[in-house]
Amino acid sequence: MDFKECLSPQPISKAILALALFVLFMPFIQFDTGIRCIRAPCPSSTTASVALYLYSAHISYPNTMILGLDYQVAGIGIVLSYLISCITAHVYWHFKRKEQLS
Repeated sequence: MDFKECLSPQPISKAILALALFVLFMPFIQFDTGIRCIRAPCPSSTTASVALYLYSAHISYPNTMILGLDYQVAGIGIVLSYLISCITAHVYWHFKRKEQLS
């Protein structure tokens, strides 16, 4: 398998794995945590991934609002998560073929 074939989006599993990695691990959403303090410094905002934002917005603090999105980090995250999913799929298929030949 060459490099071009490794990066091709033929199997849907690569895209699904890339989306899961992006949603779970790429911190690009800055949102209000709902923490209110009397003394400074107070961590009232954080930058986190989509999964952590959804957890915070729907379970722990329902009035969470998005303060900003970092599009540059999101773009880099999409590329990196796709590359990681391609490498993971390549390694998986390599060992699966090796196992079938044995």
